[in-house]
Amino acid sequence: MAGTSFLRALAIIAAVAAPVAAADTPIKLGVFGDSISDEYAEEAYGYAANWFEQLDAAGVIDAGPTAVEAKQPGGTWGEPRRGGFQYNWARAGAATFDAIHARMHSSLADTIRDHGITHAVILIGANNFAPGDENYERLYHGMADEAAAGEMIDTAVGDIEAALRAVRSTGAKVVVATVPDYAVAPITRHYFTDPQRRENVTKVIRRINERIRELATGQGVPVVDLFRLTKTVFGENDAPKSRLRLGDVALQIDEMDTPDHANPTAGFVHDGIHPHTAIQGALANVILEAFNRGYGDDLPLFSEEEILARAGLSYGGRDTLMAEIGASGYDDFLVLSEQHASAGPSEPGGESQSSSYPWLLGAGVVLAALGLIIFRRRRQA
Repeated sequence: MAGTSFLRALAIIAAVAAPVAAADTPIKLGVFGDSISDEYAEEAYGYAANWFEQLDAAGVIDAGPTAVEAKQPGGTWGEPRRGGFQYNWARAGAATFDAIHARMHSSLADTIRDHGITHAVILIGANNFAPGDENYERLYHGMADEAAAGEMIDTAVGDIEAALRAVRSTGAKVVVATVPDYAVAPITRHYFTDPQRRENVTKVIRRINERIRELATGQGVPVVDLFRLTKTVFGENDAPKSRLRLGDVALQIDEMDTPDHANPTAGFVHDGIHPHTAIQGALANVILEAFNRGYGDDLPLFSEEEILARAGLSYGGRDTLMAEIGASGYDDFLVLSEQHASAGPSEPGGESQSSSYPWLLGAGVVLAALGLIIFRRRRQA
């Protein structure tokens, strides 16, 4: 990344001034999920890269070896994974039930224990309502009554709760994401043209996400509000957006790339459903910020110039993303419990007060000890 040397220099300075500051080493990160996190390199849109791949390439995370690097037979880990990173338990096409039935959640938990993984992300649920899926069809056409919708909601939330329970049992720092909505993706709008009927699906996803936020924050788990991020970036059913300025470059977020990667500023890869590299880079930052704010980590975020560089695009000369997505920036897409809101750093990539001023903490301990000695001597006198 373009700013890596600068960040490392700052880390060295911080280490000298504050010995308890975080070390400049990649965290071991595991993930449970679907095609948003499953390696794009495994697909026909391998010209793009998702958030997990980008963080590994940047050296921010250690995702484990690939199957080839680990000398696995046939260069694959075997289903439900393929040949990607060892710590990645995300599978393209997996709905929540599929992933739980395949025991991907417990497999990730075992991998965390076996390999000393410190951080984990649970990001799944989009395929429960993928365009063309039975759930999507029934909701879009008004064929699902309240009982049916309630069953869809209970299934998704129950599966995510099971995954969260398994991963939390390992002691790893875990972040859970809300379910995104593919409503305004190009392929969805092409086949499901009525925005009001698409909103029938969106309403059910909103209800799922209300439950996820309550579930996670009730257990002190930070939430990446991926649903809100997709709505902010891509727009609502009745008002889809067409442009997003990132690094002063206009991304055509309502367009899809071509199989030969001729439209790199598109918001989606050529299947018309999966977010392209630049959008995934922004998602990477939200996930990192969830760990920073939720657990007091000090993980370096991508700059807008770095996000564009990873997408093969030239920086436009100034940062513009925050003005596009809201004054609070990435914080708008985090849901934290009260304990997390007070524990994490106040700015992206910053340190919490407990690690920024260790000399104050030490001075406080010394003063307290001196006060206790003086108090005891006075009593003895």
